[in-house]
Amino acid sequence: MALSESRLRAAASKAYERARWIDACCVLIFILPATFIFAHLSFRPVFTTSIGVMLAILCPYLRQRGGDAGRSVVPGLAVGFGIAGSAIAMCHLGFCGPADKELFCGMMCLFGIGGSGLLVALRRSHVAAALVTFMAGALGCAMFGLFGVAGLALGCALAAAPAAFRYAR
Repeated sequence: MALSESRLRAAASKAYERARWIDACCVLIFILPATFIFAHLSFRPVFTTSIGVMLAILCPYLRQRGGDAGRSVVPGLAVGFGIAGSAIAMCHLGFCGPADKELFCGMMCLFGIGGSGLLVALRRSHVAAALVTFMAGALGCAMFGLFGVAGLALGCALAAAPAAFRYAR
């Protein structure tokens, strides 16, 4: 019994989409352990875990969507995890504390993301890369409260500004 051509196309399309989702979910290998580690080291584990869950939803979606947004996920994660790791390290080494030096640590998150924005700016999709970098960096900078997240958001906005101006023209 031979399958009709339309059924073969539907089955091939379904298999193709399933393979794309499996490939897109491979970034969870990095996101889930990083979320667990940063939540364990953070002073605000619930907030850090909620950011990790949002990142675990956003990154596979962007990867499955493909194009420039999909290709910007891995560099954005690498830069964001670097910022989160440096924020956690600065806090646990005694340079920053959750209550006493929030402004200093917020500025550290701002300059960290601004400097690494040059690395992400090499991607065509600045907005997607900046969003992934913000979410991954927020895993560490969230422990500094509002100043840490605000500094991170400002740095990401500055990193994404060239794309906004370029595509607005």
